[in-house]
Amino acid sequence: PLETLLNSLELEVFNLTNEIKTQKIYSNAELLSNVFLELKQKSLNPALSGLASGFYELDSFTQGFQKSDLIIIAGRPSMGKTALSL
Repeated sequence: PLETLLNSLELEVFNLTNEIKTQKIYSNAELLSNVFLELKQKSLNPALSGLASGFYELDSFTQGFQKSDLIIIAGRPSMGKTALSL
């Protein structure tokens, strides 16, 4: 029983290693070229990844409000915290 268990385990591990697909290996030049191309495309077509706040400068810093963000608005009384949050 132990020998058959070990044989079946060995066979499964062997099958797993045969199923691993090889990935293409990129050179540094190819990687940097792809990164710069992607950055150029994003700079030509700017889009927020989150929800726009309506304030251009705030959106440029935060890329919009993200689902995982915890937003804390703090300030002295009568500074417009409620108006901003509405």
